[in-house]
Amino acid sequence: MKKFFTIFTVFSIFSFCAAADDFLYTIEPFGAVRFGQINEYVFDYLPNKTRHKLSMLNWEIQPEKIFGGRISGAWNEWELRWMTLGGIEGKSGFMYDFDYENGDEKATKYSQSFNRLTKNTEVAGEVSYAFDFGDYFALSPFSGFNYKIHQFEAWDGYYQYASANDYWNENLPKKDFTGRVVSYRHEMWYPTVGMRIGGNIYDFISFESSLSAAPYVWGKTKDMHWLRDLEIDNSLKNGVGFFGDIKVSVSFLKRHSISVFASAENVQNLSGKTTYTDIRKNTASTYDAQSGVQGGSSYNSYSIGISYKLSIW
Repeated sequence: MKKFFTIFTVFSIFSFCAAADDFLYTIEPFGAVRFGQINEYVFDYLPNKTRHKLSMLNWEIQPEKIFGGRISGAWNEWELRWMTLGGIEGKSGFMYDFDYENGDEKATKYSQSFNRLTKNTEVAGEVSYAFDFGDYFALSPFSGFNYKIHQFEAWDGYYQYASANDYWNENLPKKDFTGRVVSYRHEMWYPTVGMRIGGNIYDFISFESSLSAAPYVWGKTKDMHWLRDLEIDNSLKNGVGFFGDIKVSVSFLKRHSISVFASAENVQNLSGKTTYTDIRKNTASTYDAQSGVQGGSSYNSYSIGISYKLSIW
């Protein structure tokens, strides 16, 4: 929260120090629905630097209702943007759990539970510089920083376990379990660089689209397996991300506009050390690539939504 107020204070100083004639300030609340999935992995890291999956958890985002807002301040060609959003707690598809015990990435154990989103908060800030090509077209390189956190609870469901040296299949007997199964927390933070293109189709209709990349993504995950009294913590790095969005806006009464937008996000290759804590025995063991076991994660989503923007000056 302290970081939020620091950034907001800097934004305010930037805003009110600018000359009124050259400055444009906007407020844009929005709502959207998001679909996607967060994956967590444990890898067997071999001496030849190849990896085999030992386990995988898939957390569905199916769908998530999100609400948030953007504020921006533009001074001549420079623009500073700030965005924050939150997700509404609720059912979010299923959580799928796979184990791969025969060393060939073919599942041997499978379980499925109901999934519930308990928290999602995201903040992002960016600065850009616009190159205008006439009154109807602009190209803006930008850079920024993003932070995301998701939390889920999996409960009830069933499992199917193959016998020794055999493999899971959908026809194996299903055995039910009840209550809380796994709690999960997933965080990411990363810088971005990208390019935005914008222009006017007609005097009152405009468009904006951007592509960006995160050359380095950090992450941290924690999942608590309640039926096994096992906690798994992953400290992750080396991820890469790619992001895109498009927005079409209709302006009215000079200072107002309504927009529809779509966006997509993809983060891959997060990996790092993993720590297993046995709650019953009060013991912990940490592994990394050097010790032969490594944690990992990935994230993908797409969203569609609508926004309203008010221009103050």
